[in-house]
Amino acid sequence: MTTLSDYQVMYGDLLMGPGTPFDIAPGSLGFLDVDGLRTSDTERARGDGSWTGEEYASAQTFPLSLEIYPGHGLSLPAAVRAFLDATTPRTPRELWFKLPFLEEERVLLGVRVRRRHVPIDMTFGRLVKAEIDLFAPDPARYGPEMQLKAVVGIRPRVSGVNQGSLDSWARFYLSHPQGIDGPVTIRHLETGSRISIDTRTGPGEVLVIDQEIGTAVVDYVSDRSTALTARQWWTVSPGASFTVELEAPAGTSMDVGWRASWW
Repeated sequence: MTTLSDYQVMYGDLLMGPGTPFDIAPGSLGFLDVDGLRTSDTERARGDGSWTGEEYASAQTFPLSLEIYPGHGLSLPAAVRAFLDATTPRTPRELWFKLPFLEEERVLLGVRVRRRHVPIDMTFGRLVKAEIDLFAPDPARYGPEMQLKAVVGIRPRVSGVNQGSLDSWARFYLSHPQGIDGPVTIRHLETGSRISIDTRTGPGEVLVIDQEIGTAVVDYVSDRSTALTARQWWTVSPGASFTVELEAPAGTSMDVGWRASWW
C-alpha cells in the first residue's frame, strides 16, 4: 500500500488530498466521527427513566467534497476519469486515511459509494467539483495488520498485544515447504481454546484460518472450512496480550496476524 502523508485519503487505488489532483475540502475528513448508537434501552414501567441496555455502533456515512484539478502527471479529463472509475457504486473498497495526531494510518473496511454528485458549471475546463457519500458498514477504524512469525521450537509459539480499544481477532497463516500433511492444532494458552484442522496442502501453499469469519482457505481460493475439527474461536481484549502454540507436522511454519481497532 502507498504510504500516506498527513490529510491524505486512499480509496481503493485513488489517492486524494495534498500532493494529488484531488483537493479535499476543509471539514470533509470526519472519519473519526461516531454518529448514532443503537440501544436496547427499556422504559421503566414503574419509575422514572429507563433500564440501560446494550449499545451498538451503527454503520456510518462520510460525505467527502472534492475539487479536481489537472496536475501531478494527469490532465483534467484523465483525473476526472480516474475519479469516476474509483467511485463506481456497488464496489466495496478499503478506505485508508492519515491524520497528523494519529500514530499510524487507519482503515475503514468494505466502504462503498452511496452517492456521487458532479455538478456541471462554468468552472469546467479549469477544475471539476465533486461530492461523494462513503458508506462504511463496519464503523470500526483499523490499524495496519500486524504479523509475527512463530518462534521455532518443538511447539512453536507466537505472542502479541492488542493495542486498540476494541476486541481483536487473530488470523493464522500456515505453510510447509512440502505441503501440510496431517492434523494441525493452534492452542490459545490463556484460555486453552483450540482450533484444529485435518487437511493437506501443496508445497508452498498457504492455509489461512480466519477466526472472525470462521473460515479456512488455501491461497484465498480453496475453501477447507469443512476440515476444521475444533472451532473454539477467541478474541483478544483491548490492552491484553495473547500467546498461541502450534502443534503440527515438523517443518510447518505459522504467522499470526491481527489488527488493532478503535471507534
